Amino acid sequence: MDKYPSYNVTVPTSAPGVMQRVVVDWNQLIARREFLLRDMPNDPDFNYLVLPEVERLLSSIEDGTTHLAAYTLWVTGARVSEMLMLRPEDFQLEGNIDPCVKLPILKNRTPKKNRPPRRMIGLGDGPFIETLRRYIKTQKIKRRELLFGQLSRHAIRHRINSAGRRVQPALPLTINPHTLRHSYAINHLIHGKTPDQVRRLLGHTDMRSTDVYLRVLSADISHHGAGTPFRLPIEA
Repeated sequence: MDKYPSYNVTVPTSAPGVMQRVVVDWNQLIARREFLLRDMPNDPDFNYLVLPEVERLLSSIEDGTTHLAAYTLWVTGARVSEMLMLRPEDFQLEGNIDPCVKLPILKNRTPKKNRPPRRMIGLGDGPFIETLRRYIKTQKIKRRELLFGQLSRHAIRHRINSAGRRVQPALPLTINPHTLRHSYAINHLIHGKTPDQVRRLLGHTDMRSTDVYLRVLSADISHHGAGTPFRLPIEA
């Protein structure tokens, strides 16, 4: 297993103006995932990567279209079908509004007449924004043209699966597009987002669809619990 340095980051909480510091030991999270997979080797719920593993995957993809597709899935949590409908006009990258993307909501139990047509996802990753701008410019994609042209879901799955197999040293999982959606959700929970926030980001209407990530992270959020006191400090 590769050794990844731990890091700490300050992230916003669900309470306005309140920040929290999160310390993440990536090696512990990976070891815990591998421990759980011993008993459930084919459980798709555990088919996720943590942030440094995703960075390894992205850095190994040389084809520009495949790289942008994988990167888009990672930073937006989109379903493949949602991503394939994106056009440059769906991205807000300029002006006074923080960078964001309007994702279509395609798989949802809410009746269409009551369903919002899009969900807004913030784009806080500067390198992704630059990659997207460069791709649109070099490929000469017009505002209303599909970002990924006529690529099919099968083609995207094949490209990302092949890219995952080429990563060296090898990643511990078989990678597919949904791996990146899982990884997006897990990454938000690791960094302190609430389950309801993650539900909204993923476009779930039913909390039961999001509960799978809580089951996965029942082991993987111990870095939060380790800092939660259960006794008052002893006064000197």
